[in-house]
Amino acid sequence: MRRVLVGGSVALVACVLSLLPAGATVRTAGARSDSAIVTAGLLTIGDFPPGWKESPSSSSSSSIDFSKYGKACARLQGDVNKVEKLRTAHGTSNDFQQDDAQEINNSVSVYRTAAGTSAALALLKRPAVVPCLARAVAAAAKKAEPAGVTNSTTFARLSVPEVGDDSIGYEIALTASGQGQTATVYVDFQLVRVGRAGLTFSFQGPDTSVLSSYQPLVQSVVQRVRTAEAGG
Repeated sequence: MRRVLVGGSVALVACVLSLLPAGATVRTAGARSDSAIVTAGLLTIGDFPPGWKESPSSSSSSSIDFSKYGKACARLQGDVNKVEKLRTAHGTSNDFQQDDAQEINNSVSVYRTAAGTSAALALLKRPAVVPCLARAVAAAAKKAEPAGVTNSTTFARLSVPEVGDDSIGYEIALTASGQGQTATVYVDFQLVRVGRAGLTFSFQGPDTSVLSSYQPLVQSVVQRVRTAEAGG
């Protein structure tokens, strides 16, 4: 019933927060090594134990425009647009599910320099990020409401373990009510900088701080990216 209530809402809300724009395939304008870094950073079914299933990415390729949520958000959007021009490669993984409530995916972008990746992550540490993204998340959830269902959301920073060269976390709690029932799912985002690469992990589950259970997976991907960046 949880799947019926929440439906495609999580997929739409999840694409609101990403260090990198959504996209289903690797795109590169840089060296072959940049494409290799993206490939190394993307999750595959081999990263998961038996029982997990793989499906095509449900991430939307459309961009979120924060400028309509006020002057501070418009300034944030302008800086996001500038940073995006520094990217040389990008890719998005497939979706991986264990059951109706647990889902994981990630995306990777490579920038011309580590400073460019740092600038992208720094944008998501600004004070304006929480209110701007909270409005975007609420709007996305409202738009995704199935017939007879009402969505409500909360959005906040989330403490994450130290990993890579820098990291930051956010959590969305999406509560769907309808048909006499209520279901809540949590979507945790862990954004990690590894040299010139920016990784955005999305973890969906029925419990708060769902990402805490998957840190060995994150560490494994980070190590692959480091190896690829070193030319291994």
